[in-house]
Amino acid sequence: MTPVRAPFLVITALPSIQESVRAAAAAAGVQVRVVEDVPSALPDWDRAGAVIVGGDVMELPVRRRPVDALLGAQDDPDLWDRAAMWSVERVGVLPAAMGWLAEFFGGMGTVRDGGLVTGVWGAAGGAGASTLAVWLAAHAAEEGRRTVLVNTSPQDAGWRYALSSSDLAGAGWAELNSSGGAISPERLANSLPQTAGISVLGWPVGGTEPGTAFHDPRVLDAARKAYDLVVLDLADSTLHQLAWWCDSLTVCAPLTLNAAVRASNELGHVPLSSPGLVARASRGQGPEAAELAERLGLGYRGVLPRIRGVSTAADEGRLPGLARTRVVRKVVGAVLAHVGGDTR
Repeated sequence: MTPVRAPFLVITALPSIQESVRAAAAAAGVQVRVVEDVPSALPDWDRAGAVIVGGDVMELPVRRRPVDALLGAQDDPDLWDRAAMWSVERVGVLPAAMGWLAEFFGGMGTVRDGGLVTGVWGAAGGAGASTLAVWLAAHAAEEGRRTVLVNTSPQDAGWRYALSSSDLAGAGWAELNSSGGAISPERLANSLPQTAGISVLGWPVGGTEPGTAFHDPRVLDAARKAYDLVVLDLADSTLHQLAWWCDSLTVCAPLTLNAAVRASNELGHVPLSSPGLVARASRGQGPEAAELAERLGLGYRGVLPRIRGVSTAADEGRLPGLARTRVVRKVVGAVLAHVGGDTR
């Protein structure tokens, strides 16, 4: 006999979040049960359609199902820290996330719905993570996958010049974050600029004011649904905020002690069971790189040596084209083979 599922369970004592939740639920045509504290939620915790907590909740019960979403206000400085601590994959900042919340309630924003998301992060400055992300996206697009390349750091917004010699006109984070209502997959795909068969989602070249960078979950949900593959170019400032969206993660790092220690420390807080390592080293250092990956508990994806002409290609907007070179194809092929599953 199939157990009866309770309505969506929302735990918060904040009137503003309660009001937003009820409005989103009404728009989606679903029932929600709103309680003000964790003890009151326990009877329905494990059988609810989803468990959603507000930013005022400070502790979760042990040995219970994970929280499905965390809701807070823009001025809550600890919201992302709690999301990281509790491994919450969906974080909604209200009222901007009202459209996404209604879709979530309606069954359109469920976790792991749609395509795959892979992240790339550099364990050292200049490790080449952004370059690798570009090549992953270019290779996937050449294989026929609908692919979007996502820049997550406003400070690296100039990276779009490496993708094309012409201006990439279209919507970006700034426009999409400020838009009202739901963001459909079709709307997102039609609004993003394209180059070399890749859709591009980035920040304006001028960047943003300090502290104003925000990645609306409506946009990331729509990207997962609109594309076969979403490639997140993760910065230090966005690794722990956005790694929860990833099905897989690749670390790009040189063979140095500092990079190894940093990778070990940072990845200890990322809830992915099998991140991979691409080592920036010479071709003859493959065994050394494989040994480092094993010590760090990472899957070994290969060595990416310094390639002649990369800087010139980036300056001229031809960086995606280098994904066709043999050494790059070998490494990005190994990375993409592991997207969405652990096949080490």
